[in-house]
Amino acid sequence: MTIIKKIMRSGSRGDTIVEVILATALLGAVIGLAYSMSNHNLSNGVSAGQRSQALSLAQSQIEHLKNAYLTNSGALDSYKIDKAFCILSDGSEEDVSKSGSKCANFGGSPYSLSVKYTKTTLVFRADVSWSSSSNNAGQDELTLYYKLPG
Repeated sequence: MTIIKKIMRSGSRGDTIVEVILATALLGAVIGLAYSMSNHNLSNGVSAGQRSQALSLAQSQIEHLKNAYLTNSGALDSYKIDKAFCILSDGSEEDVSKSGSKCANFGGSPYSLSVKYTKTTLVFRADVSWSSSSNNAGQDELTLYYKLPG
């Protein structure tokens, strides 16, 4: 005798509608939870990538300052100004407030750079800001400080 005939003899008539609805609801909840977790992890990954890129840009500004200090070039004196600027790839500084400044979308990226110097503390401050994909405020920021030796 086959298995099907044994099942039919035992009086089983299949799943009830309640069992089917519960199974469907459970499957929907699991799929919804997986989607939510996946979306959250993707958002965190994008945010981490943006922060990493911003850190790289701020570090490049600090490296220009360190290089100018270590080579005793006159460029360091030109960086010690009382207004916000960014250092371009050729080593020249550009005023952040200048119309069409390359600091606003540095290197064609969505990041804005600003370096400020404080004479009393001999500290350079490199700020990077960008449109956020992770928070509702719309802007994320990162700041690095570099104190001149001596």
